[in-house]
Amino acid sequence: MPPRGPWSLVAESAGKVWLLTPYPRGNSSSVKGAKIADVGPIPRINATQYLLRINDVSGPPGSVTAVHSHPGSEAFFVLNGEQSIRGAHGTVRVKAGAS
Repeated sequence: MPPRGPWSLVAESAGKVWLLTPYPRGNSSSVKGAKIADVGPIPRINATQYLLRINDVSGPPGSVTAVHSHPGSEAFFVLNGEQSIRGAHGTVRVKAGAS
């Protein structure tokens, strides 16, 4: 399936093909399929170019990844289980089906 716009990204994860396209809240793609989630709003920064990157990450309960940082915004959508995000203001837990 080709991307449906200049900001779209197609990815395969969890045995499914996903079309990820940033839209203003309330709008949606005309592509046939099941809408899974609205993630956001995601704060936008002004830049000369943008990168939409999708990470497919999994691990056993209690898995820990290296602390990292980057410019710009970041968003999560959890397919199953739970994700804990540690930051300067504490830990946020995101459960399956949430962003």
